[in-house]
Amino acid sequence: MKLYWRPQTRASRVEWVLAELEEPVERILAPESGSPERLRLHPLGRVPVLEDDTGTLRFESVALCTWLADRHPERGLIPAPGSPERATHDQWLMLAVTEVEPLLDLICLHTEELPPAERNAAVVPWAAGRLAAPLAVLERAVEGRAALVGDRPQVVDLVLAAMLAWAGRQGHLEGFPALRTYRDRLLQRPTARRLFAEAPPC
Repeated sequence: MKLYWRPQTRASRVEWVLAELEEPVERILAPESGSPERLRLHPLGRVPVLEDDTGTLRFESVALCTWLADRHPERGLIPAPGSPERATHDQWLMLAVTEVEPLLDLICLHTEELPPAERNAAVVPWAAGRLAAPLAVLERAVEGRAALVGDRPQVVDLVLAAMLAWAGRQGHLEGFPALRTYRDRLLQRPTARRLFAEAPPC
């Protein structure tokens, strides 16, 4: 398999899952954003893109993470499809993806990514205020726990830890000690220390 990636993008979560699965992969730096080559990989020019063993190009980082883990049930990185545990796993995964990540993205757009003339300063406190509620829900869910589902980290934990690393860099975790502890414990895993020594995940 080949993983087309860029540093400090959502490709980091796919890299992490691949490393935890000990799945061999060729990592290829994706072409620059907006280039025709990049659009040939992904219809919107995004990363990551995974070229699987059949040569099929697949995208969307969370879909890739769950698909990869499902291919290796013996590794215990995701509950079995159709099980109650999988429903709980996917519940928390979708909460993170729909209630946390879009707000982090919005804040990043209006503080870093957009040209200064296109930024709206009022968006940032509004989005930060909205972010507090899902973070509080997750704070209660992880308090005193090593993982959201069961007793060992799974895909949802890796994706959420990467997301929380991003939230922490934006300064949103000061009032959430359980989330910081949960994130830091996951980022101390050998795979994470190796992958993110130079650039943190997101």
